[in-house]
This record gives sequence, C-alpha cells and structure tokens, in this order.
Amino acid sequence: MYWRQYAHHRGNSPDPKNPNNSTNPMDRGTQHMKLTEDRKKELLSKLFWDKNIDIEYILELLDGGPERFPGDKANLYCRLLTTYDWYTLLKLISSDRLKHEALSETVITLLFPKELRKKYQYAKKVLSE
Repeated sequence: MYWRQYAHHRGNSPDPKNPNNSTNPMDRGTQHMKLTEDRKKELLSKLFWDKNIDIEYILELLDGGPERFPGDKANLYCRLLTTYDWYTLLKLISSDRLKHEALSETVITLLFPKELRKKYQYAKKVLSE
C-alpha cells in the first residue's frame, strides 16, 4: 500500500482524475520537465566536448534537419544513447524520432558495450508493440 501511495504522489501511476497524467510509457515523468533551449544546448555541448561542432546544427538534426555528412545522425544518436539516461533522452528526442531513428538498427549496432546494445534492442521491441 505504501508503494502505491508513494508512486501516486510522485506522479508515476495513472490518475483518472488528472487528464495530464498520461498512461503512455514514453510520457511518464516527462510532462512537466521540458528542456529550455539553453539547457538542450548545454547537454549537447557536453555530448560533443571532444569536437568543434556547431550546436545549432545538432539541434537541427534533432528536429529532423538534413545531414551535412552521411552518418551525422547515427553518430549523434549513438552519443546520446551512450551518454544520457532514458528520461533525458525523452526530453531531448521526440518519441517518434526516438522510435524510428535513434533506435534504428544502424544506431544500435554502433553502441558499445554489448549490454547497452541489448538494452536498447529491448527498448525498441517494447516500443514497437
């Protein structure tokens, strides 16, 4: 009983009285936690600490913009998946792009170590059901 009360208090269980409380697992815990443009830039800058890259270009890629070089999106998604936790990913990447681009076989095969690949293969499977 304590867990249910705690989970409900934390917003982790559906509440029929609250229309903003989604039952979609992609939305849980992220409704009130949208990232500001500055915060997105900060997270992406940390992601590419080792490269001199235009953060505006990276933001465009996340919004579906064209690649300047083949493989830029795959590299971006690979870095995102290996660096940030699931909830941060949900804030950075739209759920549609997450399912169809970030969790593509091309990106998943780039992930290291093998356990991380398996984790995201499972996530892809669950999201496609």
